[in-house]
Amino acid sequence: MTINLDFAKKTLNALEAAIEGRANQSMQSMTIGGKAVGMMSLTEQLDCRERLLREINSASRQGLFKTARVRFDV
Repeated sequence: MTINLDFAKKTLNALEAAIEGRANQSMQSMTIGGKAVGMMSLTEQLDCRERLLREINSASRQGLFKTARVRFDV
């Protein structure tokens, strides 16, 4: 599965702002699974936040641990 990290981070930011009650209109209108962040229940927001965090962390780890082959002649 490929995840767009920039989009995921922006969506996560919008979710966290909504959870904390500081989301602006743009953040509240972002949609996840066809539902606007501002129209989700707190439980839905928290579930989506956890799912996004897992996906972002997984994608980030995959990018950090790419194999590089190096040869040193001694």
